[in-house]
Formats: sequence, C-alpha cells, structure tokens
Amino acid sequence: MIRSTSHVPPELSDLLADRALQGLDDQQEARLQVLLREHPGIDEKMFDRTVGMLETHFAFAEAEAMPPTLHERLRQAGQHWSLSHSAAPIERLHFANSQPKQQARPHSQPIKRRRSMLIGWGTIAACLALSVMLWQVFSSTDPTPKELRQTLFVEARDLIAAEWARSEDPAATGAIGDIAWSGERQEGYMRMRGLAANDPTQAQYQLWIVDASRPNEPPVSGGVFDIPATTEDVIIPILPEVRVCDPREFIVTIEPPGGVLVSSQERVPLQAVVTNWPCR
Repeated sequence: MIRSTSHVPPELSDLLADRALQGLDDQQEARLQVLLREHPGIDEKMFDRTVGMLETHFAFAEAEAMPPTLHERLRQAGQHWSLSHSAAPIERLHFANSQPKQQARPHSQPIKRRRSMLIGWGTIAACLALSVMLWQVFSSTDPTPKELRQTLFVEARDLIAAEWARSEDPAATGAIGDIAWSGERQEGYMRMRGLAANDPTQAQYQLWIVDASRPNEPPVSGGVFDIPATTEDVIIPILPEVRVCDPREFIVTIEPPGGVLVSSQERVPLQAVVTNWPCR
C-alpha cells in the first residue's frame, strides 16, 4: 500500500533523499527519526528502495562521482515536490547531463549497498526524481467536496447561492446552511449543519431543483444523500439527472431508501429560493 505523502516538510524530504544517496551522520539521523515520529504516514523507505534497485542494476558500471551540482538539484527537486499541491510536470525535473559508462567488467565482489557504489549518478538522479514524481501522483487524494466548493466560488462566473430556510419538520430543527450552483459548469454543492442524521435503511434525503426552463415538468432530482451524526458542516455535491438551465428553487425532501422519481413532498425539511440570478 502506498502511504500518503501530502504536506511533507522540506527538511524531512531533504533528509530522506540524503540518507538514500549518501547516508546521514548521527545528528542528522536523530533529527530524521524525530520528524518521522511527527509524520507517521510517510513511507520512509521509498527513496532507499529506489536507490537500492538502481545500485543493483548498475553494479557493473565503472565508478563515477556524483557532481555537487547534481546533489543540490536533487535536494531542490525534493523540496519542490514536498511543497507542491500537485505533481510537477516532468519537464521541470532536469539534472546534470551525466551518463553512465557503457563498459562493463566481470563481477568479482559481492554487491554492497553503499553510497559510493559503482553507479552512473546521472541515471540514478533521473530515476530517483521520476520516482518522487510518480510517488506524489499515485499517493495524492482526490479533492474533498469542501475543496471543490471553494474552487467553485473562485472560478465560477455565474455562481448563484441561497441560504436554506428550515421548516417545522423535526429533522430540520437547528439546521442551517446554503447551496451554491453554476449553470455554466453544471456543478454545485449543498452545505448544511444541524440537519438530523438519517438511517439509510429507513429513509434518505433527496434534493429537488425547480428549473424555470421546464415549466410543465416536475422538479429535477439533484441526488439522494445521507447525513452523518456530526456537528460539523456537511458538503454534498449536487448531481442533477439532466441539465439544469434556470434553477429557481432547491428543495430537500425525506424519501424511502434509494429515493423516488417524483416526490410527493410530504416531508420538506429544507428549502432555498434563488434570488441572485446572474445576468443572462
């Protein structure tokens, strides 16, 4: 299993890379262990495994010293990776133009895992940098609904928003929140707090969107969802079954498990009326 590498401090990234490439002194190793205890989700052996495989592969190549500039670039690449939200484009990861020697010699001694192994350092650097990039790509997680909602507020040019008005339904006691929707992006989110938690085996919440562009049709289903027992905000994506062009009202109903095609709206805990239509 690949463990998370999000928000790795630059100091920790540097120490892991240094340990894999050249080893650490006692003081550095002690500092590394402190940082690893503070960040238990880090896969501390990733760089060591990469270098170990490359050492084995290039064990018969002639010795080549690692250029100081290459070492510094490796450190900078690790720092850039640890600070970036997403993986760096591969074209950014350029290193010293150093190629391994092509002549091989007979194997006469056991392979030893030492930082002074007979390795082409240019190849090691390129492969290690690639492993860092792939590590970040495959260990990164998808954006949370909260992050996606924040992005919508920043990027949507036609954003509409409305606050929930709660009814006297017992499920709505103390409920607050709002909705945000972009017709251009066909993307939106419900935010709510205090809405009663539901048992999905007994009943589920369902969102309905009153679309003015469909005057003779029932409201569009915006998705079936559950509310956990929490005092925090719950962010739910709006998932309409068809394109919504002119939303005027968002309605939350309580339905049987799985939802319904058309709601009788017997229980409507929350309702939001749109008043800030963007220019059309």
